Amino acid sequence: MVIAIILSCCFYSFAVAHSFRSGLKKINLSFFVAGFAFDYIGTSKMFFVGNGLILNFHGLCGIAGLVGMGIHTLVAIILYLSTTEQNKQKVDRFFHYFSLTVYSFWLLAFISGVLGHIPY
Repeated sequence: MVIAIILSCCFYSFAVAHSFRSGLKKINLSFFVAGFAFDYIGTSKMFFVGNGLILNFHGLCGIAGLVGMGIHTLVAIILYLSTTEQNKQKVDRFFHYFSLTVYSFWLLAFISGVLGHIPY
């Protein structure tokens, strides 16, 4: 479960960073999908191991982060398929803002999970 979440962070971070540098490319879609898949796997395992959804800060952030990442992945696919040369700059600008927002929420869930499991 931890490995899945760490892989999710790697894939998702690469997808967001790469799309900032080079715009939305086909390779980014693969990394967005992989990041979402590993996050889904890790979150599902946490859900079953932890006896369901725990309504604390990390639990709520985690579900919001997973849903946000799923929406982010769908938006990336839709924008990639519908972008033309005429609207590419506008699409990239929107997607950068959208990515930063969703990625920030996802990182909040990731960091709250890490901090919540560090032994004191």
